[in-house]
Amino acid sequence: LQTITEAIITADETGTIEDINPAAEKMFGVSKQAAVGQNVKIFMKAANDDALLRYFNTGDTAILGELREAEAVRADGTTFPVEITISEIDEGEGRRKFIGVMRDITVRKQQFEQIEFLAHHDALTGLPNRHLFDDRLTQALIVAGRRQSRLALMFIDLDKFKLINDTLGHEAGDIVLKSVAARLLDRVRASDTVARVGGDEFAVILDDVGANENAAQIAQDIIATLTTSIEAGGEECTVGASIGIALYPEDADTASGLLACADETMYRVKAAGRNNFLFFNVQNNNLTKNS
Repeated sequence: LQTITEAIITADETGTIEDINPAAEKMFGVSKQAAVGQNVKIFMKAANDDALLRYFNTGDTAILGELREAEAVRADGTTFPVEITISEIDEGEGRRKFIGVMRDITVRKQQFEQIEFLAHHDALTGLPNRHLFDDRLTQALIVAGRRQSRLALMFIDLDKFKLINDTLGHEAGDIVLKSVAARLLDRVRASDTVARVGGDEFAVILDDVGANENAAQIAQDIIATLTTSIEAGGEECTVGASIGIALYPEDADTASGLLACADETMYRVKAAGRNNFLFFNVQNNNLTKNS
């Protein structure tokens, strides 16, 4: 009990603490003297101690021996995740006490959250990756359909980025990509989505965009901010942006259809001279420019 790294708390059948080991003192930031005589609930966040309350109030033993997660509270009021196993000791004559063994799982939780984040975000820029972007687009289309609102999808391909990678190296290229991500986020609303969907390809979902002019203005702002030089590799680097814009519901009413329209339009911008934006026009299969 003195050397084990798990926190061990002994309490009577009312939940009054009778003993804690040194690991518990360290984990919760409280001395044994201060803890003994208090109710064990001082260590548990109220929203997570329902099972313990049932145990003390009704004798419900369903939680006994079961490894469960809860949120614990330190003496300074900060919370942290723990794993708990509770065992009961029958002392005879109807008396009982319990022993709770707790393990701080903060590091494991952080590692899991990091894995979850990396599964759905680009490791370099922190933007949503293609997988999360596809999900966001699908959800945005559902919401737009329900609201009967318009949605714009921008497919952005950086101009002259390969030259930076080839001449200054990938480290400089990474700096440029991170700067591009930050500048894109700065040009859209919090409700919009900016994602990195390829090496130097980005996509933007403009929710409830309204008139074409609104999407056009954002596209102009994006081109303006991306053509401002970025310092990388000891050089002033400049990129541009070829942007294809597709609209829901006019151009397509599915995620794959909208992506195809925006992607095709972006390539036409490339062919027409780059560093520009154009809208997809499904009626005459031409490009219309709104500036």
